[in-house]
Amino acid sequence: MIGAGAAGLAAADELARKGRRVLVLEARERVGGRCWTRRMPGLQIPVELGAEFVHGEAKLTHALLKRAGLGAVDSVREQRFLDQGRLRRIDAFMEAQRAAELAVDLERDLSFAAFLARLRLPARTRDFARMMVEGFDAADPRRVSARSIAEEWSGGELGASQPRPKGGYGALLGWLANRIVANGGELSLGARVSDVQWKRGAVSVSGRFLGERFTVRAKRAIVTLPLGVLQAGPLRFLEKGGALRKLASGPVVRVAMRFHRPFWEKRAPGVAFFHSAGAPFPTCWTPLPMRAPLLTAWAGGPKAARLTGSSARKLVDAALASVESIFGNGQRELLAAAYVKDWMQDPYSRGAYSYVLVDGIGAREELAAPLGARRARSARLNSLLRRFHVLRVPHPHEHEVGNGVPGVVDADEEQQQGRRADGDQGFVGVSVRGERREREHRVRGQREQGMKQPVLEIGPVRPLPPDAPRHEDGVRRAAQAHEPPERRRGGDALPGNAQNRRDEQHGAEMDDRRRSERGAGLRRVQLRFFCD
Repeated sequence: MIGAGAAGLAAADELARKGRRVLVLEARERVGGRCWTRRMPGLQIPVELGAEFVHGEAKLTHALLKRAGLGAVDSVREQRFLDQGRLRRIDAFMEAQRAAELAVDLERDLSFAAFLARLRLPARTRDFARMMVEGFDAADPRRVSARSIAEEWSGGELGASQPRPKGGYGALLGWLANRIVANGGELSLGARVSDVQWKRGAVSVSGRFLGERFTVRAKRAIVTLPLGVLQAGPLRFLEKGGALRKLASGPVVRVAMRFHRPFWEKRAPGVAFFHSAGAPFPTCWTPLPMRAPLLTAWAGGPKAARLTGSSARKLVDAALASVESIFGNGQRELLAAAYVKDWMQDPYSRGAYSYVLVDGIGAREELAAPLGARRARSARLNSLLRRFHVLRVPHPHEHEVGNGVPGVVDADEEQQQGRRADGDQGFVGVSVRGERREREHRVRGQREQGMKQPVLEIGPVRPLPPDAPRHEDGVRRAAQAHEPPERRRGGDALPGNAQNRRDEQHGAEMDDRRRSERGAGLRRVQLRFFCD
């Protein structure tokens, strides 16, 4: 298990309870990942620097809380927003949902900002919809998929209840870690994984622990790293490149401030959330119903992107300026302590929440799919290729010949030589369509700029002649040998009149064969493979 955040611990707990041997590798010196519960002197309640609320139904989270004997504490939803110097009552969640509901039936996907621009909405509804996308999803409205926001918000994520785990998320995840070890699992902190090598039935994971190199081997591995880490490296999963490009990791900056007294209770008793759209931190909240002189300042999306990388002192100053925009000047003198967390600058997170880009619906499921499932699909494709005697372009790391140009392999020859076609060619799409007229083989073995693997286009297939060039001739010669004589250029064609006569004879045989196939109701196909 790579990663001891909420996902990694929950998966490891499930496996350990089923009697599986589990090793959890975590780069940090703590468990929890983007859930980080701290204690602040002078406060009797936990202070969260990461996740704090339980959104939506979250059946698994509530089941774990019940197992741990912790339960949840309902939060207070009363909100105010700053309007021309006055605090006015608002339900920001309801305002945002009014806009998102209209995106459910979009014919084509577009950014949430473009979607809002098309609607005739009250300015307040439009502003809070944008604020919720930035704050609740840490997303950039100009990039996030409007459809994905509509699906998320209509699924109960903005439901009536937003409880907190009793004792904070740290209590729950700490309990999970202890249960994993108690059930025979192993947990290593400070273990930084830098490489994963995988094949069917075996995985090798390497990295550093306490400055020393380590390698562990197992039958399977589960990777639960945050999206930002998967996108930045050092671990690279080329098979997941398409899914990773359809997702983004949103920034969040959070400042937890303890004051000498809860000054906000005098002006707005019983209010939990305060919104100031023009402030650097547009949202602040209290721990109600728990009473404590604690105020959290929160910025996500583009506003957090403008703050990220600043010093802790500058971030605290920006948070205090945001508080004073709501409650007036004079609050700085009441500050007693502050904790700051900039999640985009955390090398083990590189962001807070992930979000779906335009036309990226399904990318999360694609990213979560096991590599084995992809290889199974590729194996079926290989079976089809062998059946039609199709030239196969191997993976660049599978084998190289001559000057390093990937060899062209006849599937029948490969089978005779006992090679196993594992099928992982890096192809991401296949289309098969009927063709009635002959097309030539087109094999482009060269790598196009920015591509990691060769491109292969295959027309209706001809049987390979016995003297067709094999590995040693390389991709270019193999392709030329199967072109009709009229397409060859003098310097590139195989020499000799005998070769031309052989091609003419072969062409006549193919004409007879095509007529026979059409009489039997057979149709030729064209396979096109496009690299990721």
